[in-house]
Amino acid sequence: MTTEEQIARLESEVAKLKDRGKDGWDKFGVACSALIPIAIAGVGGYYSYHSQHTATAVADIRAAAESKIKQAELVSKFFEPLMGNDPKRSEFAVRALLVAAPDYGPTLVRVVAENTRAPAEAAYASDALSERRDALIRQMFSDDARQRVDGYQQLLASWGSDELLIPAVIAYGSGNTSNGNGIYNSLVLLSHMQRDTIQKRKVDIIAFTKLVEGKGDKIRERADVLRSRLGA
Repeated sequence: MTTEEQIARLESEVAKLKDRGKDGWDKFGVACSALIPIAIAGVGGYYSYHSQHTATAVADIRAAAESKIKQAELVSKFFEPLMGNDPKRSEFAVRALLVAAPDYGPTLVRVVAENTRAPAEAAYASDALSERRDALIRQMFSDDARQRVDGYQQLLASWGSDELLIPAVIAYGSGNTSNGNGIYNSLVLLSHMQRDTIQKRKVDIIAFTKLVEGKGDKIRERADVLRSRLGA
């Protein structure tokens, strides 16, 4: 199936969901209405760069665009179990989206946690988000460089404005100070989070930088960058 056919199919699936009535669509409208434009924008990027980049760059852009489309397609398939009355199906959808749709899943699960009227469903979604966040933090300390980068990217994309990410990163990093790669990645992540978010935990972050800055020149330099961003 071509990229153009994927876009057409995805738009059709979302149109069907809209036609099912406002109850379900309104619940996810704000978060989900952005999926199609984002996915299509990625494909648009592929075409706009087609004549300006090497074949390798074009292939990378196309692969990224198609990944977003596939994730958006997956999200559309999980709308019904997320909005349904079957707790088991809803829990499965939450878990699947967090892992299989990293670009969109955390946002949708957060919508469930914050807006559902079912306390048990809200608690499950919130717990699943925390578990996924913590798993990605551990991933930043992996021996595999690709895993470390992937963990960092997912955390920044989906939790970059979440204040609660900060104590979670600090707690894990404080217990694993011998892992230089993980500590460095933690400092990079904190420095790349939204400025107003990290300012709320300025004291804790500075204390963390002081704890780890003796672990090497590279880490010390990164700690200085983070403190500078905090105005310290």
